[in-house]
Amino acid sequence: MYDGFFRPDAAEQILEAYPDVTTGNWDGTTYINQKNKFALTKFGAEHPLLQQVFDEFNGEKFLHMVEDITGIPELLGDDELFGGGLHQSVTGAFLDVHVDFNYHQTTKYHRRMNAIVYMNKDWKDEYNGYLELWGMKKKKQLENVAPMFNRCVIFETNEVSFHGHPKPLAA
Repeated sequence: MYDGFFRPDAAEQILEAYPDVTTGNWDGTTYINQKNKFALTKFGAEHPLLQQVFDEFNGEKFLHMVEDITGIPELLGDDELFGGGLHQSVTGAFLDVHVDFNYHQTTKYHRRMNAIVYMNKDWKDEYNGYLELWGMKKKKQLENVAPMFNRCVIFETNEVSFHGHPKPLAA
């Protein structure tokens, strides 16, 4: 977990550019394990700053830094942002504890890590929405991460990396 992930001025610019779920091409598909959660993976010309951010996340410099931090070798970016991109949860949203898919459907590459940067300004504990990391062999919660503004959480994606925010969002 890294607080102050983006420079303060950059974090503010990204927050300003973050589109509302009522505009653009958000995917609001509801699945059995989630509700009121939206994803956006195509930014187009209307979101050049957001495209730049994801280009940097997929770039060699960032990937090498994450390799050094995590010890996960030979990371590759995903320009399609399959399962990635912008995500936004609105009031009542939840995401059950789950394991992400491990293999990219198109490229057949193994998905090996998640990087989440929270862009929630003025977060309050009573809103819920905490990222929960679980060890399912012992059915034990390992971490409870508050979704604070400009906080980055990086974790390996594998068959035992259970995570979610199962308590409905109250904000």
